[in-house]
Amino acid sequence: MPEPSVSPPPAHSSVDHNRAVGRRSLLRATAGAAALGVTLGAPSRAAPPGGARQSVAVFGGGVAGLSVAQELVERGFAVTVYERTAELGGKARSNTVPGSSADGRPELPGEHGYRGFLGFYHNLDELMKRIPYGPGRTTFDNLVPTGTGRFFRTGGRPEVTIANVARPWNPGLTLAEFFTNMLSVLDTSGQMPPAEAEFFARKLLVFMTSSPERREHQWEHLTWTQFLCADTKSAEYNALLARGLTRNLASIRSEDANARSVGIIGEAFLLSLLGFGNTPGAVAVRVLEGATNELWMHPWITHLRNCGTVFETGWEATSLTMSAGQLTGVLVRNPRGGLRTIEADWYVLAMPAERAAPLFTGPVLDADPALEGVHLLRTDWMSGIQFYLRKPLPLTAGGTSFVDSPWALTSISQAQFWKRDMTTYGDGTVHDILSVAIAEWTTPGIVYNKPARDCTRQEIADEVWAQILAHLNDNEPGLLSAADLHSWHLDPAITGTGTPHAANDTPLFIQQPGSWQHRPSATTAVGNLFLASDYVRTDINVATMEGANIAGRMAANAILERSGRTEPPALITTLQHPPLFDAFKAADSDHYRRGLPHALDTEQPAFP
Repeated sequence: MPEPSVSPPPAHSSVDHNRAVGRRSLLRATAGAAALGVTLGAPSRAAPPGGARQSVAVFGGGVAGLSVAQELVERGFAVTVYERTAELGGKARSNTVPGSSADGRPELPGEHGYRGFLGFYHNLDELMKRIPYGPGRTTFDNLVPTGTGRFFRTGGRPEVTIANVARPWNPGLTLAEFFTNMLSVLDTSGQMPPAEAEFFARKLLVFMTSSPERREHQWEHLTWTQFLCADTKSAEYNALLARGLTRNLASIRSEDANARSVGIIGEAFLLSLLGFGNTPGAVAVRVLEGATNELWMHPWITHLRNCGTVFETGWEATSLTMSAGQLTGVLVRNPRGGLRTIEADWYVLAMPAERAAPLFTGPVLDADPALEGVHLLRTDWMSGIQFYLRKPLPLTAGGTSFVDSPWALTSISQAQFWKRDMTTYGDGTVHDILSVAIAEWTTPGIVYNKPARDCTRQEIADEVWAQILAHLNDNEPGLLSAADLHSWHLDPAITGTGTPHAANDTPLFIQQPGSWQHRPSATTAVGNLFLASDYVRTDINVATMEGANIAGRMAANAILERSGRTEPPALITTLQHPPLFDAFKAADSDHYRRGLPHALDTEQPAFP
């Protein structure tokens, strides 16, 4: 396959971010200039003479990398995507169970972890509407709504169900009426003191009416549990609200993630439940009506190939070559140890933080010292396991949370949403897939008394199965039994299980307190280098498919600007906020500047 051609490096371009991470005097100068509103800039690169196609090398074939490719190949760039694994799609793709096929059927489908498409994912929705899927259809047409979220309990405690229904937003709401609506959505069936449910709703309202300054400089530096004052509340408050909702929404630990990040996604989701900010006609959570590769990834890759995108798999970026402060090549390696240097007009690193950080050394940091902040970002394990069942198990028409599971389990029953009969896979006897996400890997389980990181693959399966049964059969005895289990499939990214060398090849980026200052923008101070990943700064903030897609669009737009091209930029739709809160946010800006707590944060104000 042809490689992108070589061309002279572009001139040094502007720094559009102001992180301070503490490297050399150059970093201090950069941070100081940003604090004063000074831009360190140089001319943009003009298009090559004669209208020649400019080449773009994208490293990483997940949602972010594929999004960059789509935006640029549609605008006439020659795009090549290099992916270190054999498969494209990153954490969003599905996979299959090796050796599970029989009688000509395809192998059973598996995945990294079930995924929901939230109603406010405007950018991802717009992308999917541009990917053909059969005559007169697009991949967007493969999304179907969910109806409920169900929270199972143990110890005889009643379960909770939250309805996910399409409803019109009332633009005439007062703040008091909005607060009442919030309480109705968060109804916990009397399982905690009513004052605690009201306290939680008030805290959400505090966040929603907080000024941008307070969000960035106060809530960014607290964990979500600290913001919610969880250590002063009941076990039910912690299980259902502080931990349960966060785990169900984003598979992140509320004691690790900062309040700003969780608040942003929680605010958008709550508004979505109340009918505000969704893609027209969408409910708060949707899922694909089949395996991800079949209904989205493979059609997307085919479409990109048809548009001219070149894909090269099995090549991992190992180092960046710099000259005069500009990127001149990327050294890549294949699994056999073969090396080659990729040269292009423009470069996009669309890989996760833990893989990008080792590339930011020496001359790269001299050119853009702020990239050192990527070394300070954290990841954690989050992965999935599928249980293939001999019977349908529609636990609820949406996501399920096993609230009291030590491994923070959530799941979805797939068959109820799929158009394709599941008996057409494997040996023909599987009728449902209980797809489970494991968010907690360091807490001992209930069978082997070991954390998931220390268990073998079989022990992980045994533990997850036992924790699920403890919840289901506590509520409905006999709902699920060992006789119903056909087989299981743990995400192949989990390796070395049961040994000191256990690893997760695809960890989740964690927005720990204070991480925003270390996160880069899509545009770097290296004139021909751009970033696209879920750790890049976007308004959605949390590591999501939507955030990865937005970062991809931002990188594409930066290349358009620096190349001097005149095509319209990729559309980026930001999170929507109801005007109801505007006056309160303005008042809070004044409060924050005067060093005062939020006016509504009166009972237990939280400070870093």
